[in-house]
Amino acid sequence: MNEELSGPMLQRLVASLDQIIAVSVAVSEGSNGIEADARGHWVNALYGRLCLNAMTVLGMMVDGVNGRPMDHYSIVIISRSAFEVCLTIAYLTTENISASEQELRMLALRIHDTVSRLRFFKGFERSAQVGLFRQDLDELRKAIRENSFFHRLERSQQTDLISGKTVFIGGIRSVVREVGMSVDQFDSLYAYFSTYVHSMPMSFFRSREHEISYAEPSDPQIVVSGIAVELVEFSLTRAGRRLIGYFSAIRGKVGEAKMKEFDKLHAAVHDFSKQA
Repeated sequence: MNEELSGPMLQRLVASLDQIIAVSVAVSEGSNGIEADARGHWVNALYGRLCLNAMTVLGMMVDGVNGRPMDHYSIVIISRSAFEVCLTIAYLTTENISASEQELRMLALRIHDTVSRLRFFKGFERSAQVGLFRQDLDELRKAIRENSFFHRLERSQQTDLISGKTVFIGGIRSVVREVGMSVDQFDSLYAYFSTYVHSMPMSFFRSREHEISYAEPSDPQIVVSGIAVELVEFSLTRAGRRLIGYFSAIRGKVGEAKMKEFDKLHAAVHDFSKQA
């Protein structure tokens, strides 16, 4: 293990993430008590979850700094989840779209939720719940078919939406661009980090060559953890900016000094907009 890389780099990553978490939590708390519709409630709850993801990653990085076992696998997995939360917040807060498209986005999320719950309860033979969800499904499909924006979609998109497969109308990459990440960077990171989530060969085939050790993390473990931390920081600041835009009262509640700090950190995080 390269001691010059491991010690200072871990400490730098911990200090940077800790600073961003502190101001992000302040932003999250600033949205408490602000009246919101269902969409605003989801955005608020998701950002709180994103902050918690970041705190969990920070705790595991601190373990590495203090000589305790560092779980780089979970760091990568949680960072991917955190970025997905960021994308969902961006999708929910997209501006300058028509009322019918906004309505269809909410219907798509609701039908995805209903289909997922239906599949879950079917596995446990909960007939009462299954019947209720099937009724909800019929009502949602009717509402979707009556939506004017739905009829502007391609037939394959309509089929996926009606079946409850669609989360992001327009595709996930359209939201990736919206948060300021290049599609090339996204494709690379998402493909690699997904191998950790699903325990695919790429996540463990080179464990011997990479000298994987939980007690003394090797350079490859620290490097991939560093990329994961940068992705979490990116997610916190991009999603935080969306939260502030959705709840304008946050700026007054948080205060000018804290908002200046947030804006400074937003500009300083790793730039994922450049092509890989």
